[in-house]
Amino acid sequence: ISARDVLAVYEYLLTKLSPDDRDLIVGDLNHANPVGYQGFNQAFGLLNPATRTGTTKAKQGWSNWFGQTVLNTTGILDDHDKLVVAVLTSRPGHGTPAQYDTARGQIDDATDALLKALGPNATR
Repeated sequence: ISARDVLAVYEYLLTKLSPDDRDLIVGDLNHANPVGYQGFNQAFGLLNPATRTGTTKAKQGWSNWFGQTVLNTTGILDDHDKLVVAVLTSRPGHGTPAQYDTARGQIDDATDALLKALGPNATR
């Protein structure tokens, strides 16, 4: 899967689904928890408390895939559901706690750079 693929899913969600279905999914994205499945710390990227805004609606992903530590952060940044981003990362390693911590720092840095490049009006 590529970032372009993820953005295509969001485009379908926001433009093709019925309003009720869209509102259900976007509402769930708006209530993402900092702790995910099996206690995994998913407060990274768009859900990083240092950069998260009240308008951010996000979906996190993490896995150990073929010897790669994978962390993904995707979501909708604005109140009008028009600005969607996807940051997908992988790094060598088998998903140990230390490797996930390193990966969290890297995806936080990448997401911060993206948000700065988009400017202050991106999340309004």
